Amino acid sequence: MSRRQSSRFEAELKDMLAAEDGFLNPADRADLAQLANDPDIGHVWANIEKFCGKQPRLLMRFFIREILVARRLAEGAGDWPDYLTHAKEAGSLARFLKGSGRMPPPLPMIGMPALVASLEKVASMLRERAKMSQIHRSRQNIEGSRQYTGFMRLVSLTMQEMFGHWFDNEVADLTKILFPQAMVTNDSVRATRRPTTTKGRVSKKVARAMR
Repeated sequence: MSRRQSSRFEAELKDMLAAEDGFLNPADRADLAQLANDPDIGHVWANIEKFCGKQPRLLMRFFIREILVARRLAEGAGDWPDYLTHAKEAGSLARFLKGSGRMPPPLPMIGMPALVASLEKVASMLRERAKMSQIHRSRQNIEGSRQYTGFMRLVSLTMQEMFGHWFDNEVADLTKILFPQAMVTNDSVRATRRPTTTKGRVSKKVARAMR
């Protein structure tokens, strides 16, 4: 039986694994080995080049490094700032301190109006930051789903920024290799890019209708 020939992508992964590279820590090397040893890994880069044309080796290596960076960042997905949740908390506290109806403010004291105004401003700024941020922390974390959902978001953005295309199938494949426990489909990759608020979803529908 003839031996299967390695793809360019597999060869690059193995070269990076064999090289003395201070950029790589033991966790990165473990992830590189996991990628390099997957029999279908070559299809990821092959499909990218099928869409974009042949890409230089330097870009391929940069892409691999971005995958490793996304993997490390995803490990801390639980610590990603949840702007929208904190915006709601700041707004709720401002309303509580302001008081409502016929009842006086719960903590009548000098400077309270300024504090309430400050909290309302903070809530507004956090809501704006939530709209601007391309990375959102998942509120669910079932069997580590927050990590691989974060990884999918980061790699999807990398695909779009580097190649001008989402490559959902390839993002799903990379996720399943590095997170074997993940139940990932193209639809679940696309779901990570959907707005997380009702207002955001409505705005997106309106934007599509106006095209």
